Order: sequence, then C-alpha cells, then structure tokens
Amino acid sequence: MNGYGVNCPTQITSRCAESIYYDDNTTHLGTRVAPPENVNEVQRAIEILATTGAQGASGIQGAQGAQGAQGAQGAQGATGPAFTTSSFNAHLGAPTGVADSTPTIVIIDNTSNLGSNDPGSNYNIATGAFTVPVAGYYDTSASVQWASSPTGDRLTEIIYSPGGIGAVSIAYDQRRANDNLNGIDSQSVAASHVSLSAGDTLSVRAFQDSGVTLNISVANFGSTRVG
Repeated sequence: MNGYGVNCPTQITSRCAESIYYDDNTTHLGTRVAPPENVNEVQRAIEILATTGAQGASGIQGAQGAQGAQGAQGAQGATGPAFTTSSFNAHLGAPTGVADSTPTIVIIDNTSNLGSNDPGSNYNIATGAFTVPVAGYYDTSASVQWASSPTGDRLTEIIYSPGGIGAVSIAYDQRRANDNLNGIDSQSVAASHVSLSAGDTLSVRAFQDSGVTLNISVANFGSTRVG
C-alpha cells in the first residue's frame, strides 16, 4: 500500500485491497483502527490478517435435542349431527294360509305384537310394508315357519320397493320338501344389509308349491338402521 510505507504481504494482497483502506483522516480494517500516521499499527494489523488461516471444514452434526413439551390441547370441534335410530320388529299373531303357487305378502296383523317394537309407527298392518323413515343402511331379517308337507318348495323373500313402487327381491331362503325331515315343520330365513332411502318400503313375501294351501304358524319381520 502506498503513502504510508505499509507493506501488504503478497498472499493477502487482494484481502488488503478489500479490507484496508484509508483517507486523510481514518484507517479501516474491519473495524476502525489507528489513524494513518500510526503506520506501525496498521502494518501489524495487516500481518495479523496475513497469518489468519483458511476456514476449517464444518464439524459433524450434533446429537438430536430432546423432544419438546407437548403443545396445548386444541379447541373442541363442533358437535356432529345426531344419529337417528329407526327400527321395528313384528310377529305374526295367528296362523295364516298361503295358497299353492301364489306369492303372498305376509301381513303382521296383530297390533299388540308391535307396540314399542315400532316406535315410529312405520309398519303398515294393512299392507305388511315397513316404510323407511330415514335414509341409511338397514339390517333386515324375516323368518317363516311352514306347516309340514311332503311335497313342493318353500320360499321366503324380503321385498324392496324403491319409493314404495315395484317389487325387487333382495334376499331369499328356499327350502325343499325333503328338508322337512320326518314331517317336521320347516323354517325359512332371509336376511339383508342394504342402503335405503326415506320412503322406500320393505315387506315379506312367501311362496310354496306343495299342491295345497299351507299355513304359516310363526313369522317374524324386523329391520334396524345401523349406519
């Protein structure tokens, strides 16, 4: 460096040019240093800069710190909609006949057997149909106890009517005459798990082709919303 007899070592000439500068009033080396007339101190600062080594390599990463404390509990979410239950369970009050080869809706006509088993009064004792009050998934079952007969088949079906219109069999159980071992009454059971809309109807249909009218001595029909 010229003007004050300060020698900038060769290996740091570029750093001197960047770090040591002064005018008529002040000398600077990173931070303020001696005035320019104190040439020896400036020279010493340059020598210290010249002896500073290159930056070392980064050290290895330290161990992971301990887990922090658990945060505060968040606010409770809004209450979801209430689940509306819907169910009924009906039983046949007295034996009813099913004519040969005639599909017949089994009607639970004894209202005393409904009562609290049909809290929504959704089962129609005149038509034998259960009207779905709330959309959802329903578990439905039906069982029919037939009088004994050595001939023909026995069929129990759960009938689904979308919006109360039409008739689609969604579950059935068929028994043949040879299932009636030793002339014992036979029972057929049908069950389903199905998605239904409000206004759809379910009913039980029975069929037999023994050649004569057969009585149903016991019948059960029920459905419960489960989802």
